[in-house]
Amino acid sequence: MSRSIILSTIIALTLVAGVSGCQSGKKQQNKSADNEKKSASIQQNEEDLLAGTHRAVCYSGFRSGQHPDRGDGAVLPSDEEILEDLQIISQDSLFNLIRLYDSQHNSASVLRIIDEHDLPIKVMLGIWLKAELSNHEGCAWLNDPIPQEVLDQNNVDNQAEIQRGINLANQYADIVAAVNVGNEAWWIGMTIWWKLIR
Repeated sequence: MSRSIILSTIIALTLVAGVSGCQSGKKQQNKSADNEKKSASIQQNEEDLLAGTHRAVCYSGFRSGQHPDRGDGAVLPSDEEILEDLQIISQDSLFNLIRLYDSQHNSASVLRIIDEHDLPIKVMLGIWLKAELSNHEGCAWLNDPIPQEVLDQNNVDNQAEIQRGINLANQYADIVAAVNVGNEAWWIGMTIWWKLIR
């Protein structure tokens, strides 16, 4: 099953699930039967990307004193530290799917190391988006509006992050099983999913 068919099916099933909750009676029963047929047709075969994957864990790999860029530069784990973590995750803990939070340098290193060492790990890659709208009136942790120049820069940064995510997903197509876009900005995320599957 091709990558674009899988992603299209995930989006379609998500939309079907949301719409079907609003229907009732005989129409709902017919839709349920149709959905069961569709679900049966998309079940994974043993050779599919996520076959045998059933244990997952979130991973960033930062140790004491290490952190992503907070405006003053990043302090990232070394390749040796990442490899040690990934071996513990995949061999000692038996996790075979990890979730990464962004598409920055550290995530690129994780994917490269999985590939170089042929580790039995699939990845749900993150694309970390920054605010492009100031929701200071509806957000409990914002007291003041975000300045427009910050929002404008966030838009530029987001476009670069989206492109990095697309590039990594394509470069490591046998490892990246899914892409998580804009955790808390789903309306932007759906647009990016569409870009990824086209």
